[in-house]
Amino acid sequence: DDDNIVEEIHKYKEKNYNKYDTFLLVGIGGSSLGTIAIKEAILGKLHNELVMKNKRKGYRFYALENIDASYINDVLSLIIPKKTIFNIISKSGKTAETISQFEIIYDILKKNSINPTEHIVITTSPKKGELLEIAKEEGIKYFPIPENVGGRFSVLSAVGLLPSAFLNIDIKKL
Repeated sequence: DDDNIVEEIHKYKEKNYNKYDTFLLVGIGGSSLGTIAIKEAILGKLHNELVMKNKRKGYRFYALENIDASYINDVLSLIIPKKTIFNIISKSGKTAETISQFEIIYDILKKNSINPTEHIVITTSPKKGELLEIAKEEGIKYFPIPENVGGRFSVLSAVGLLPSAFLNIDIKKL
């Protein structure tokens, strides 16, 4: 139910918002493109720069949406893992690129003695997939992607609503 997911996202945001200053989305295609479009349409392309120069309040937002090693390294060099929430998104829960980036992030957190369960949130199928198994085994918070919603149409599910909430976009109105 749409109202329930919005309420659950709001509760999660209230509990976690003040712990971090950066939101890093990890997902490709429909798992990232819609959220990037919402962020740019509402906050503009220069949102991160404005936040970093203290001309705007809020979270910085980055998306790892491909497996370009230099891009991944550049993004990871811009963040402070202890101040970042990592949203791993894959409807199937087994997208190879997303799983490999998840493993990189998980290792970075572990190497820096940071509890991954406090910094990672997963958005995936509620029924199957490697990410769902990891979330349940590790005790990582996860949000479901409705089974009847395809990736490119998922922006108005937890896929886009969770990051939008952390960017202080009114997800109820959205």
